Amino acid sequence: MKIKKLPTDNPSNFYLEQEETKEHLLSWIKENLVERGGSWRGSYELKEIYGSMTGKYVSNGTMKEAMRLSGFKVQDEIELKNWGFKINKNSPAIQRFYKSRS
Repeated sequence: MKIKKLPTDNPSNFYLEQEETKEHLLSWIKENLVERGGSWRGSYELKEIYGSMTGKYVSNGTMKEAMRLSGFKVQDEIELKNWGFKINKNSPAIQRFYKSRS
């Protein structure tokens, strides 16, 4: 059976990923991102940070659904391309990613 490819921004992409990828992404979110007291960060930015830190690619849509499943509130689910999530600037991923850029 051939799996129909979805646009990269579609949250349903998450369910097309291998179990290992889904588990790794959800675990990474839990260990590296903190919601409380944060500012809005886009799903595309977060998927880029994940890829940079892990060497693994996920689509924007996959990141969107993984963030929602991890309990992060979506700023605007009607937005088709980039979803915003409140992420604390002291989250381990944010600290490491931007420290390596300076």
